[in-house]
Amino acid sequence: MAVTTGGRSTSKPPRSAWRRFLGMRESGVFLVLASMYVAMWFVSPVFRARFNQVSILSQMAVFAVLAIGQTMVIVSGGFDLSQGPIAALAGMLGGLAIKNWGWSPLAGIGFGLAIGLACGVFNGLIITRLQFEPVVATLAASSIYSGIMYSMTKGNTVVELPPQFTWLGSGDLGPLPAGVVVMFALYALMQFVLTTSEFGRHVFLIGSNKEAARLAGINVERTQFGIFLTSALVASLGGIMLAGRISAAQPQMGAGLMLPTVAAAIVGGTWLTGGVGSMFGTLMGAAIMAVLKNAIVVLRVNIYLQEFVVGVVVVLAVVIDQVRRGNLSLSLLRRRA
Repeated sequence: MAVTTGGRSTSKPPRSAWRRFLGMRESGVFLVLASMYVAMWFVSPVFRARFNQVSILSQMAVFAVLAIGQTMVIVSGGFDLSQGPIAALAGMLGGLAIKNWGWSPLAGIGFGLAIGLACGVFNGLIITRLQFEPVVATLAASSIYSGIMYSMTKGNTVVELPPQFTWLGSGDLGPLPAGVVVMFALYALMQFVLTTSEFGRHVFLIGSNKEAARLAGINVERTQFGIFLTSALVASLGGIMLAGRISAAQPQMGAGLMLPTVAAAIVGGTWLTGGVGSMFGTLMGAAIMAVLKNAIVVLRVNIYLQEFVVGVVVVLAVVIDQVRRGNLSLSLLRRRA
């Protein structure tokens, strides 16, 4: 805006690219990721080896795909505790359909995704029709899905899956693993949906204030149904990718997905109270978790410290988030006089 002073017109200088970058909410997450990556690059020759770089991306792909759905749920003010069991159920039943029922690999993948859709419909219905809180609904649903899986598979592992089924988890698409390409494509798509579509705007409005969104004419129940349907669908895709990555479908394979999935969203800047978040931030949060876990391995730190370190990172991310929003003052951490 031009300002006239002493007969001369001056204007406010444009912000530099660096200042614009620092003004982005995800800039802090990016700087943390970049610092970790550069530090490990100079510290460990094993870390910068090409096979290790590919390994980081492959390990990241599965829980990052699940984090897409979890981010949408958290932004909307909810929480999905059923993603891990859905992933395991989809991977197990998809593999079971191929090995025991004689289905083709493509049909097995389709069946696994259909399982995810069915779970999403169930979650959506009990949340929107029965008015269950998302945490309670998905906690109960996770037990149901685990029970179905164990009763149908008897707890057995499905092995010797065909390469067409395992391709999503262990195959390549050009220079990158197929799962990594799928991950980047999904993040680009969902970032576009959240930032440009009416559905995306409704997700943020519901998370900011559900009743205000309802008064504004938004169909809250329909939007929530779509959110949990999406979360379950990406969870089933992640389960198929994980089964392909380990070349087997195991009943316990979804057990370790909950913490890194939620951590990726929180570390990436998604507010636990809803209303704020981005797919770009979650992707960087997932990368931080992957680099952190890989660093523990290549630096030969006690492997059992992985979960401890992840938990500490989540706590720090929540504290930083609370400070940034003004809900927590650093002065409160000191003893009052």
